[in-house]
Amino acid sequence: LTAAAYGPEWKETRKVALTWLNTFGAGKQSLEPTIVQEAQDLVQVFKDKCGQPFDPTVSLSLAVANVICSVVFGRRFDHSDERFSSLVELQNRYFRANASAQALNVYPILRHVPSFRRKLEEVVTVLGNRILSELPQDNTINVIRNLFVAGTDTTASTLRWAMLYLVMHPDVQRKTPSTLLREHLPYTEAAIREAQRIRPIAPSSVPHETTAPATIMGHQIPAGTFIIPNLWSLHMDPKYWPDPERFDPTRFLDANGQLKTSMESFLPFCTGPRRCLGEQLAKFELFLFFTSMLQQFTFKLPEGAPTPDKEGIFGLVFSPQPFKIRAFPRF
Repeated sequence: LTAAAYGPEWKETRKVALTWLNTFGAGKQSLEPTIVQEAQDLVQVFKDKCGQPFDPTVSLSLAVANVICSVVFGRRFDHSDERFSSLVELQNRYFRANASAQALNVYPILRHVPSFRRKLEEVVTVLGNRILSELPQDNTINVIRNLFVAGTDTTASTLRWAMLYLVMHPDVQRKTPSTLLREHLPYTEAAIREAQRIRPIAPSSVPHETTAPATIMGHQIPAGTFIIPNLWSLHMDPKYWPDPERFDPTRFLDANGQLKTSMESFLPFCTGPRRCLGEQLAKFELFLFFTSMLQQFTFKLPEGAPTPDKEGIFGLVFSPQPFKIRAFPRF
């Protein structure tokens, strides 16, 4: 849906997807118990680690995927369910392998390079033969695919980036309260937004193409022009973000410690008709998962562990390199 050609079919699919999300309560109070339950299960998974080092990738992916399953399938799956775990892992592989497809958008000539073609074939195999074969094949599939594929690794990767920066900045964890009193929430929300700013999961958004000639700031843009929105540049522009590589949640707070109502250079969900359909659901999930984890734990790097790599892995989603943490109960 995000990258589909503009036209009647795209409009109809988008309309159905929005109706589906609204009907099942995405971003509304009706979905809160589902997310809270998944957050509680995630907390228990972390508690079971007993302070030992672990990689949070799989646990976060399964928790977020279960929220989407509740929306599109009307049920959740146990983390030990092999079919469920396999589906989520295959999807993660697809997102990582899709870096090749992203490069092809910019350099079409790469399609003739044998090694590159093999990588693209892997993407097609993982998506077409494995992931989609697990889902129903009727007209509803377009909506289900978009909600499931686009709504899992995206949110999970944002949570992983947030955790990576938290363990690297203990001062931010100390300022993030263990209670959910209303007056304490702006800083917590600001920390989430700063993670989205400093490491956006879609640095170049998704490819766009002009359907008609346009003029932008005096530049003539003919129809059929390929356009890539550079969200990375937007989020790292020192004009709006002094010392942009510094992780600082207070950028999003005003002089009274309240969240700023708007930020001119902050578009984690892109903008316009192609903006993320699941924006409200993602915001709801990020807040409830993030606050649930910080209520219960202080996160640290394992003793002697190297500083996590902040360069990340480019794919359909920009995600962190694997890293390990330790979770210590706050109480």
